[in-house]
Amino acid sequence: MKISHHELAAFIPLLKDDTPKTLLHIGCGQANPERLPECFKVGTWKELTLDIDPRVQPDIVATITDMAPVAADSVDAVWSSHNLEHLEGYQVYSYLQVIH
Repeated sequence: MKISHHELAAFIPLLKDDTPKTLLHIGCGQANPERLPECFKVGTWKELTLDIDPRVQPDIVATITDMAPVAADSVDAVWSSHNLEHLEGYQVYSYLQVIH
């Protein structure tokens, strides 16, 4: 199911704002803008990538359970897809707290 930028903007006011914004893409893997939802492909969003594997050349090399290199309040939104399955059960709660 694809949700358009227009549909999301109806209930997420930040998406209506045309000022530049930063999206933290957690667990980005190899660079591929097509992996992002449509709402983050508009020109106002800058993608900041985070991955544990330095070979994929992310902007930030870090684990999803310790994102200390990401300054508090430095991004406007977070995208994390297909990451929970890489964690041990006991790590899931702490990860969800970090991205909250």
